[in-house]
Amino acid sequence: MQGFLSELSDLGVVLALICVPLATGAVFIPLGKAIAARIRHRDEPAPEHGSHQSDSLAERIGRLESLVASIAKETQRMGVQQHFLARLLDEQSKVTRGLPPPGAEGRVVTPH
Repeated sequence: MQGFLSELSDLGVVLALICVPLATGAVFIPLGKAIAARIRHRDEPAPEHGSHQSDSLAERIGRLESLVASIAKETQRMGVQQHFLARLLDEQSKVTRGLPPPGAEGRVVTPH
């Protein structure tokens, strides 16, 4: 049992020697790259508001608005179709059960 524990502790030391530098590198390497990129681009001028990018952005927003409007119309049309089908199925179920269809509820003749 004592040999197993010493092997286990040796394995823990080996894993610690491998995992700690890898985890440290996984955290600090991207952080260092981001800081270096920020320093490198610090002296570049900011893009102007009237540039080509803002025109492109306005076009994209316009297309997005038109797509959202068309999706809203299609959704409304699907809701109307669903309402129509529900009403049609309700009328059909009343006919199959022997109930009068809606609108045929005129005078009712009852036996006396």
